[in-house]
Amino acid sequence: MNDKTYKGWGTCLDCGYEGMLEYRPVAGESYTDPEALGVVMALRCPACESQDQALLAMDYYHELLTGE
Repeated sequence: MNDKTYKGWGTCLDCGYEGMLEYRPVAGESYTDPEALGVVMALRCPACESQDQALLAMDYYHELLTGE
């Protein structure tokens, strides 16, 4: 399991922060299914420290992995 933290632009639903949010893989989630339309990742807001899970479109997930 990859414990790496990825950063991507987003908006925190708890505090309204707009900026780079932190995403981390969730145990038990498949990130290699070629037919998946999206993945669930743990989400953390650096402004208010709230944590949640987010459903990311597969295209956005691949952007996080490549940093583009």
